[in-house]
Amino acid sequence: MNFLNEALRETVPKPFVSLTLLNPQLDKNALTDKQAILDVRAQNEDGKQVNLEIQVSNKYDMPKCSLYYAAKMYEEQLGEGQFYKSLKKVISINILTFNQIANDRFHNIYHLREDHTGELPLDDISKFIFGAAEA
Repeated sequence: MNFLNEALRETVPKPFVSLTLLNPQLDKNALTDKQAILDVRAQNEDGKQVNLEIQVSNKYDMPKCSLYYAAKMYEEQLGEGQFYKSLKKVISINILTFNQIANDRFHNIYHLREDHTGELPLDDISKFIFGAAEA
């Protein structure tokens, strides 16, 4: 929990005070869907979900993989008849042993933004990447 609070300090102003570990397996909607099993999946007291992924080998698909996992976590929150306003924030944290980003920052933070204004339509999916900078 201390790691998460420090990693999210810049964008999540209220620190987590408790976490519940959740089933790391993301449900398949059909037999032919891709199986997804997260490294660590947790939920805080406000219902925000966190996916912590640790990747030691570069399979050259981490950005898409991370977005897929976050979207599945977001989608799984609603059952039939529930309102969209009940959706809670999903946060993905990727800890990488390889350089995924074309900058020399160790800690990168991403959100879905409007290209010209930088405006966030909502802040429900966030991605944090910790990785090796170019040596």
